[in-house]
Amino acid sequence: MTGQEPQRTEADATHAAYRARVRTASVVIVFGLAAVLAITAVLPTTHPVDRAGLLFTSGLVIIFGVGWFAFLPRRAFGAHRIL
Repeated sequence: MTGQEPQRTEADATHAAYRARVRTASVVIVFGLAAVLAITAVLPTTHPVDRAGLLFTSGLVIIFGVGWFAFLPRRAFGAHRIL
């Protein structure tokens, strides 16, 4: 047992905590963007053609967000999946 093991364990724990915070922030940003687009679409001043585009885009953001954060394996892009 060397003195490096506790330091390495602490560094791993710190890195894992940082990645968890980044992931949480990324999820909030993606789904927050979808919510803003959907809310903008339902405003009474939004033109009907724009409304359809905003709702479509909001749906795409949700679909890709769920795909990215729920179905894509974490190992798909290695350490660079969430920067």
